[in-house]
Amino acid sequence: MSDVYFDGKVIGRIEGDTFITTRRPEHFFKKYAGFGISEKVLSQLESNRVNKIEIIYYGIKGIRKYETTVIAYRKSPNVHVDKENDKQKFVPIIYTRETKEIV
Repeated sequence: MSDVYFDGKVIGRIEGDTFITTRRPEHFFKKYAGFGISEKVLSQLESNRVNKIEIIYYGIKGIRKYETTVIAYRKSPNVHVDKENDKQKFVPIIYTRETKEIV
């Protein structure tokens, strides 16, 4: 297991070939109906041979897990550049595998 950093903060961890990260309602990007991951982070994941992404979402209606892949993020046409000039990619949650109510 190893931590993944972005801008000096731990944003998740790698377990085997899976990146596990947490998100809250303020991280949900309505325009693309999903959660962003920086292209810089995607590059880190690729260099660590990560294939899968698990997003643990602590939402208003409970905790959910969304599973997808690094490839899905790379292929996604949904891109947003934030005010810090960070380019993020988005996979809409309808294209992920969702596990409702996890503990």
